[in-house]
Amino acid sequence: MEISLELVISVVGLAILIAGLNIKLHERITKLETKVDLFWGALQNNIPSMLIKGNPVDPTSSLGVLVTRMNDKSITIPEMSQLKWLLEKEMKNTEHLPGERVAMALMIATIEAKAIK
Repeated sequence: MEISLELVISVVGLAILIAGLNIKLHERITKLETKVDLFWGALQNNIPSMLIKGNPVDPTSSLGVLVTRMNDKSITIPEMSQLKWLLEKEMKNTEHLPGERVAMALMIATIEAKAIK
């Protein structure tokens, strides 16, 4: 079976095109990951103060202490697990405003993201 030169050139050209698209796609994904990381970094730094300074969480309560430790980046892994449990419980409290519950949900997402890493 003979393979024509045109077919070889077409296959090589197609492979180069796919490789180029793959490189472009990789560059775009990397840029997107960088932007998402910057967004989450900024958000993570503001969530604890939203919960404490906004007063949905008493800073002297066990939840408040753990939120503060999370903010100070001095929280341990077992404490993060406890914080997640307390936040999930606190989110069920209907006295909290929707924005406060969103802040709690974002902190839970932050904890889960740290657990994956």
